[in-house]
Amino acid sequence: MSKIMEKAEPAESQREDDIGRYTRAIPLYMAESVHYWNDYAANCYVQVAEGAGPVVSGVEVDGNTLFDIVPPATKYFVTGEVGCSGEGDQAQWRISLSLWNCTTRTRQTVENGSAGKAELGALVLDLQQRLLAGIGLKREQPLDVFYRQPDAEVLPVYLTQLGQSFMLTLLANDHLPKSSMWGERAMLEWPLNMALQWPEIETAKLMYLSGLGKAFDYKSETVAEHKQRSLQVLSELERANSPASRLAPLIWKGFGMQAELQDYRANVSLDAEPAYIEWLERVSQS
Repeated sequence: MSKIMEKAEPAESQREDDIGRYTRAIPLYMAESVHYWNDYAANCYVQVAEGAGPVVSGVEVDGNTLFDIVPPATKYFVTGEVGCSGEGDQAQWRISLSLWNCTTRTRQTVENGSAGKAELGALVLDLQQRLLAGIGLKREQPLDVFYRQPDAEVLPVYLTQLGQSFMLTLLANDHLPKSSMWGERAMLEWPLNMALQWPEIETAKLMYLSGLGKAFDYKSETVAEHKQRSLQVLSELERANSPASRLAPLIWKGFGMQAELQDYRANVSLDAEPAYIEWLERVSQS
């Protein structure tokens, strides 16, 4: 997604703001929606300047230039733009999403809308449903039974977390220097606070543990502060039989709890999926 420009602006490097975050978070959420509610495999592409961070363009990509670039098996792709005028509660958001059909090599539809800050979640959900209807193959139930789609109230908070998680991923994969990270503690704690406020959203718990895993990868100087709370969260997840509890080995490994990790490996169920066993081995040997 690109940024809707109110006026010409010079290219510059700046800290992440709401518009920049949404240019990444909305595509990530749309890809998540396709994954859970359709039979298609979804990918999300974000331009990144190595060592500097994500790129926010002021011009929407022309889909006609992408037909010969996307993978050959691609059926559809989406481009779009997002903008905001005003500040605080008076902010007015505009979002436009274009659905491109690779079979006919045409722009199939354009879905757009505007909303105030309080209605932003409802707008994104409406655009999501219109796009899903456009590509078809809609599931009656999500791919994973634990998945619950965030409602309009929760979605802006959820989108913020998706954007923050993406930044942690860039850092964990050495695409950003640590010096560029701002508000790391808030990024790591955001999904936990979300899970405490909306405990029915299992993906928030997964995001919290995933964020810690990324912090281990980039050797965060603050991650040790989260040990006690993280172990408490794991205990609560295990009692609730939450799917997120299966990520416990990642946390044990990160906090150097080898005894717990080895005991878990030795007693893992014989019925566990091969992919999970392979993941467990990778975590143990990393």
